Amino acid sequence: IGIIAAQSISEPATQMSLDAKEKIIVKHKDAISIQEIGEFTDETMRRLGHVSEEGWDVTDLSDMEIYVPSINQNEKIEWKKILACSRHESPEKLLKIKTLSGRKIVATDSHSFVVRKSNKIVAVSGKSLIKGERMPSIKLLPENCINSINLRTIAKAEFPRARKPLPAEFPLNETTGWIFGAYLSEGNCVPNYVSISSTDENFLKNTRQFASEFNLTYNEYDNLRGFARGHDIHINSALLSAILAKTCGKGSRNKKIPVFAYSANEKFVKGLLQAYFDGDGNISVERGVIRASSNSKELIDGIALLLARFNIFSYKGKGKQFTLAIPAKHARIFREKIGFASIKKRNKLDELCGAKLPMQDFIELTSGFDDLFINIARKLGYPTRYVNSFTRRQKIGKEALLKYIVLFDNIAKEKSIDISEELQIMKTMHASDVVWDEIVELEYVEPTSNYVYDLTVEGTETFTTFEGIVTHNTMRSYTLASQSDRLSKVTQGLPRLIEIFDARKTFEKNMIIYLKEQYNSKEKAKEIATKIKAMHVSDVIKYHSIDLIEMRIELDLESENYRESIKKIVDKYLKGCEISFRGTKVYVK
Repeated sequence: IGIIAAQSISEPATQMSLDAKEKIIVKHKDAISIQEIGEFTDETMRRLGHVSEEGWDVTDLSDMEIYVPSINQNEKIEWKKILACSRHESPEKLLKIKTLSGRKIVATDSHSFVVRKSNKIVAVSGKSLIKGERMPSIKLLPENCINSINLRTIAKAEFPRARKPLPAEFPLNETTGWIFGAYLSEGNCVPNYVSISSTDENFLKNTRQFASEFNLTYNEYDNLRGFARGHDIHINSALLSAILAKTCGKGSRNKKIPVFAYSANEKFVKGLLQAYFDGDGNISVERGVIRASSNSKELIDGIALLLARFNIFSYKGKGKQFTLAIPAKHARIFREKIGFASIKKRNKLDELCGAKLPMQDFIELTSGFDDLFINIARKLGYPTRYVNSFTRRQKIGKEALLKYIVLFDNIAKEKSIDISEELQIMKTMHASDVVWDEIVELEYVEPTSNYVYDLTVEGTETFTTFEGIVTHNTMRSYTLASQSDRLSKVTQGLPRLIEIFDARKTFEKNMIIYLKEQYNSKEKAKEIATKIKAMHVSDVIKYHSIDLIEMRIELDLESENYRESIKKIVDKYLKGCEISFRGTKVYVK
């Protein structure tokens, strides 16, 4: 009933929002930023104001040209406009979800999450999620890139006083990307210089190259701080030190990716990632993985998001430090797009790329394809026993998927059988910009704020958290009403309707029921009053979802006997909607 009320009646009947501390990816004027959704919404409402109705605060953003990464019906990530942001009081408990790749999200349990069912992307509530189900985590982040940043805006106080100036319009290229990555992995800032430590000659060479290119002097020293002799390069620039400290943080626990890096061109991102992995990364050929670790979770999350610029999906973990792992299947693209400056690590990477390792992957699997492969096999006369196993488990990896795309295509051409529609579904699955990440933990936690927050997004109405999880917004119709200055008109009669749907024992407004003449007596009125009962749609359905491709609500009834009751509810309260049935399935459009 929450989906029907919130999405079709234009009223947010249920509390569907994210915890205030959840970070989101937003883009405004070609600049990407990472912001806590609570901070983003509160500040937006402070600046632009908001309307309040039924406990919700809503701000219209349809004219602001602010965008978020969103998944479309072809499983591609694209930038979509935020139409509004909203907040309401937080419930006592929120649902925390953890995936197999180590990603997490905290939201109200009635918040819509995106899953894959019957080869379609559908939205379901958190309450209906179970362990083993899969939700999308971003694998590819498309971006129109910037090629420079203005240092005056970053170091307003330090820039005018700099004795060794850097160009105000600072280029974003591989060399400048290197110094940011080197600082994140092996750097330290003090007021008058930046210290970079390494014993690898190529690492030191690239650091010297940056200093020379910008006419900065440097000094070199051996050090004995660790178990073996080390080497430091001090780049003498108070301005560079201030810029790195302000954009990347200071101290191993506080370091983070500079926010402009998410908008930067690929050369800058390559230089940053190469320097970071040269410093803090290592390779295990035996385990088939490229790894990195840090004391800063925000830094690891940022590295994972930057890797998505190159279609590389990484796994996160937590031991003594926060860890990140890139499986061997991505080693070749890592070598092509990023690589290592260190000869020793470069050789290890070559060894990993050439190793004959098992290609089995337990994370990057696609589900929700039903009998697609069995139906194709029958159509082509191909033995179904070869596709029964993964069809029964509803899990197939990218390598196996590609194998069957090629196999089925060849058989279809030989036998002149048209399976173009089925092949397109398989190709969409294989070319997906997301990983369907398995849910491994579901638990309830305390909220971090008195409010929870949501966004309204155009298109498929999805947005992406900094952790990389794609989630579904739940405020479409309600907010669109406010955007067109019809909020008060639309909601005048709806609060009463919501009270009826919720079967509330106390009401904000009285409801008067007028009886026909033949029932107009005290005794008859009492008799009718005792027969008035609340019917909850949730009591007679197995599950509900939203088909984002067909833009319709799907319900699965406990029994076909409830079809007429559901039809009456839809006809009465959702005027103008089309309803159809197929067995116990109900489709409302």
